[in-house]
Amino acid sequence: MTNVEQDRWSRVKGRLRSSVGEDVYSSWFARMDLESVQDESVHLSVPTRFLKSWIQAHYAERVLTCWQAEMPQVHRVDVTVRTAMRVNAPVKEVAAPVEARRSEGRDGRPSSELRATAIAPVSATHEALGGSPLDPRLTFGSFVVGRSNTLAHAAARQVAEGRRGDRVMFNPLYIHAGV
Repeated sequence: MTNVEQDRWSRVKGRLRSSVGEDVYSSWFARMDLESVQDESVHLSVPTRFLKSWIQAHYAERVLTCWQAEMPQVHRVDVTVRTAMRVNAPVKEVAAPVEARRSEGRDGRPSSELRATAIAPVSATHEALGGSPLDPRLTFGSFVVGRSNTLAHAAARQVAEGRRGDRVMFNPLYIHAGV
């Protein structure tokens, strides 16, 4: 994307923000990216199908109007979903210590519980996966493994650590439990 396109996109986002308000903008448009501008059409992308559907159903005309204020020749705005493709990003290994702690079991008696966190690959770039942003606080390093969730933890790690070209083991992975 050229600097001119980037500047236009910034101005369109500003118009959109002032048109819909800060709360609506941050909810629906903050993660929208400009992919390209070709002749009379603009190609935007969002991380999820839900965002795409919602924007097309509720804000398509407003987005087009904001683009036409910047570029009158634009007559069409296409919104697509960015795919979460794996990128071969360099990884570094981070080892977390194994710590034992005492806690009370269900019957009120003390029980030993080991919390072990294996070596977890950490992406050198924040953009290792496209798509929805991940909450940096929710990692396998902070996950507490116990008897009740060992299987779910192992399955989730297998999915998350899959490499390009590996056979897909669990896709989609559904984990359900009572709260």
